[in-house]
Amino acid sequence: MIERYEFKYLIDERAAADIRRTVLSIGHRDPHAGAEGSYCIRSLYLDTPESHLFWANDRQAYERFKARLRIYPGAVTPTFFEIKRRTGDVIRKSSGGVTGDWRPLVRGDLRVAVLEKTRPALQGFVQKMLRYHLEPKQLVQYEREAFTSDIDAYARVTIDRKIVGQATHEWTLDADEQRWRPIDVGLVAWGLRESIAVLELKFERRPPRWMSTMVQRLGLERRGFSKYGHTVQTQLRHPERREPVGA
Repeated sequence: MIERYEFKYLIDERAAADIRRTVLSIGHRDPHAGAEGSYCIRSLYLDTPESHLFWANDRQAYERFKARLRIYPGAVTPTFFEIKRRTGDVIRKSSGGVTGDWRPLVRGDLRVAVLEKTRPALQGFVQKMLRYHLEPKQLVQYEREAFTSDIDAYARVTIDRKIVGQATHEWTLDADEQRWRPIDVGLVAWGLRESIAVLELKFERRPPRWMSTMVQRLGLERRGFSKYGHTVQTQLRHPERREPVGA
């Protein structure tokens, strides 16, 4: 179980370059980053048949949660089952890894090959899934540039780009490359003609001074942002759009 705060901002590439210089002066890149400094994340988001989790997020409910399966395309890792709970500004995330075939788990069978230390997280995931009748709704994928502070107990900075999604009702993390839809953050949220990156500042209790100074210097405005929610909204509002903004 990880408990932390997450502050989100929409930024342009000029701000991203400044943030990168700042964080690298007191920290390091995520060791899983590739040659270009980023790695790919793909998640299968679950929801109720009536999309209660989407609507709870849309109205910014004080208490809400998300349920997802996550992999890192191009890397050999378990499939992670994650519950991300929000109470106000506090984020609590539990994550359990499954090696090999994970499909028996979504049928409620915990006798799968699992990482033993994450078994309680998997049990909690299955309980949530069965209680709320959760089912597949959206595949979401993006490129993440991530950094970790060397001077704080826990402080992490991520910048996410190229966010795409596709609706699905299948228990699979395989994607149809022809069906990816860009969420067009710049167009939908700001009316701009170029995509905007999503900055997340993650920390315990209170933001480090260098984070606060960086936000003030760049004049960043904190905003709520859900990749799952914006993926759904983009598909609803712009069903005809296929090419990414700025392409």
